[in-house]
Amino acid sequence: MVMLNHSWAGAASVHHAQPWSILTSISTSIHCCIGKNVVGRRLRTPHRSFANRSFCILCMANSAMCADDSSSRTQAQEFRVVKSKETQDVREDYVSTDKALISNDGNSAREPSLNSAHTTEFKEVFSSRRGGQNSITTSLLRKPLRQADAPQELPSGELSKPADKSLPDSKAFELGNSRLVIKSKPAKATPNDSGSSNVKKTKLIPEIVRKAVIDILAHTDNMEEALHRALVSFGNRSTYWDQMMKELEIRGARRQALQVFRFLQEHLEYELKEHNCVTIISILGREGKLGLAREIFEGMSKAGVAPSVHAYTALLSGYAKQGLLKEAWALFEAMKEKGCSPNVLTYNTLINACTKRAYRLPDLVGLFEEMKQAGVQPNDITYNCMVNACVCLSLFDTASQILKEMKAVNCLPNVISYTTMINSLGRSGRLDEAVELFEEMKELGRSPNSWTYNSLLKAYAREGRYEKAMCLFVGMEDEGCIPDLYTYNTVIDMCGRGGLFAEAEGVFLEMQRKGCTPDRVTYNTMLDAYSKWSRRGRARDLLKTMKRAGCTPDLWTYNILLDAAGKAGSASEAMQIFHELKAAGHSPNLVSFSALINMYGRLGYFEEAERAWVEMRATGCVPNATAYCGLMNSYSHHGMYKAALKTFEEMQSSGVVPDTRSYTTLMEAYGQAGRCDDAERLLKQMEAEGFIADIVTYGVLVKAFAKAERYEEGFKYFEYVVQHAEPFHEPSQILISQHSAAYGEVRRKQVEQ
Repeated sequence: MVMLNHSWAGAASVHHAQPWSILTSISTSIHCCIGKNVVGRRLRTPHRSFANRSFCILCMANSAMCADDSSSRTQAQEFRVVKSKETQDVREDYVSTDKALISNDGNSAREPSLNSAHTTEFKEVFSSRRGGQNSITTSLLRKPLRQADAPQELPSGELSKPADKSLPDSKAFELGNSRLVIKSKPAKATPNDSGSSNVKKTKLIPEIVRKAVIDILAHTDNMEEALHRALVSFGNRSTYWDQMMKELEIRGARRQALQVFRFLQEHLEYELKEHNCVTIISILGREGKLGLAREIFEGMSKAGVAPSVHAYTALLSGYAKQGLLKEAWALFEAMKEKGCSPNVLTYNTLINACTKRAYRLPDLVGLFEEMKQAGVQPNDITYNCMVNACVCLSLFDTASQILKEMKAVNCLPNVISYTTMINSLGRSGRLDEAVELFEEMKELGRSPNSWTYNSLLKAYAREGRYEKAMCLFVGMEDEGCIPDLYTYNTVIDMCGRGGLFAEAEGVFLEMQRKGCTPDRVTYNTMLDAYSKWSRRGRARDLLKTMKRAGCTPDLWTYNILLDAAGKAGSASEAMQIFHELKAAGHSPNLVSFSALINMYGRLGYFEEAERAWVEMRATGCVPNATAYCGLMNSYSHHGMYKAALKTFEEMQSSGVVPDTRSYTTLMEAYGQAGRCDDAERLLKQMEAEGFIADIVTYGVLVKAFAKAERYEEGFKYFEYVVQHAEPFHEPSQILISQHSAAYGEVRRKQVEQ
């Protein structure tokens, strides 16, 4: 980094050389480009206040540019360091090498100030900000002094300049014992240069307009004189006034742009044009000052300027940007009543705004047809907006028809439209159509992006087609699409839900090898996979890694670990996690308490379950079916059917609808108490409510009748379990092996009879 110490700052003559005089009022917000605070307080005195301070030459040069090219920004913003692309490139060069540092001898005497000619020349090197043929791209280098370049005695206030022949493509100055070389790189070719037909044309405002804008911004307190000077220069060339107002808006001076328009209104020697009104209406609409925009729009007719479709569209666009869609529709209808036919931009503005805010979506289909009947040919923006609108309305057939119509008129859908369609089809269960659209997209040359792949991966996961999803994921990079963080999170979550735990771990390691840093969602998803995989040790190690990486565990993290410990039946570990959750500043929610109560229910700790239940209700959590079942389960282990029945009735009265698990848990309480008839009665009640008993329900009845030694009555339930049990379903196989002898005797007797 090129740094200037106090002695050069004095030589720059803060108060003698005009471009540097602005440094006397630098705000405290000024910072050196290496991140160090250059000015610690506001400077109110001449350069004496710079004593014992170091200044970055780039910051000083950019501050000088601000004096010559002022804008309507605030004082603090006006003198903020201008980090343009050219200076940023230079800065990177300096960071990469220590040889670029130039500094004077700290003990050197104070040097005399620069004269204005040298200061102007130095400022000119740094002041090219807009590009073009005359642009000078700067780079600062430190070169060792040669004998021929040794500094000579010069008059006071001058820098030594070598002969032009020594450095034909650069400007050089001697600075203390070092040499400052400012190299000029060739300017970029312009469209008028030979062989530059492929160069993109850049729209530049005329120099006369740029100077007028600078003049206005330099005299914001008295703009009248500056505007009169502009009127003399521009005359009735209305395009210049348009360019001036647009340039003022770009520089953040919309208030001054409005003053320019008011000035044109008040001076009769200027003939106000319709496009001048359109320009200021657009500016005010983007700023949200729709009252003023409407006032100018309505005043056009009084001034003898008939509003055209462009004026209507400008005001309608302002309404749309501010979300005033009701007013936008009213203006659209008034426009047609006045005999002004909307153009494609008008339709696109209204359709796009309504699509983004989901406003009057059903009307957009009719509006689209009206547009075509009026002879206005839709373009790609119109079609893409209509596809998105139809998808929001779940009108997939209509959206597909619009896609076909687009291709028929050689107007291809963009990536966003395809992605929106694929995502919506996947969510609605129409996976095959989503896949067809994905293949069609690639055939037409529309490269899917990461969001497209993510949408299709989610659709595969919902349908349980994990192999297809993994093939798609592996082929992403072959198609030139790099998986992002959301992609990895989606695949890890899919593998965890599908039981592909080893694959989930492999993807987690792969993303880190490829430089993709896991976030909290990634860690939580992987922790959930480890918990389902019964790898609690790896889960604890991953939690430590998560903390070391600076990723703070959230409530979801602790709930995952709490649920895993509860399902493993480790009450001590679960309570430790529950206390850590509170110590981390999190408040347990319904998921936390449900995991805790269900753990106590599995273990039959009804007293602990009741205490957790009371604490849950005290925090304001409303119990759900899972929490009620956990409490009833804690009672069922001990045959406390009355307490279980009371909980069941409370559940119904609170509006929570019992599910199959709720009925099964109450049946188990009856069975443990030897009340098999009540259990059978509850089975019939459950089936009457529309619930279907599963193998767990019949297993509870098998154990209930076995406990009461009523094997003949319970044999039908045992047969159901034997016929429907999965070969690798461990609880069912254990149940069969435990009661096969007793119920087998019943079967033998039935065969003998």
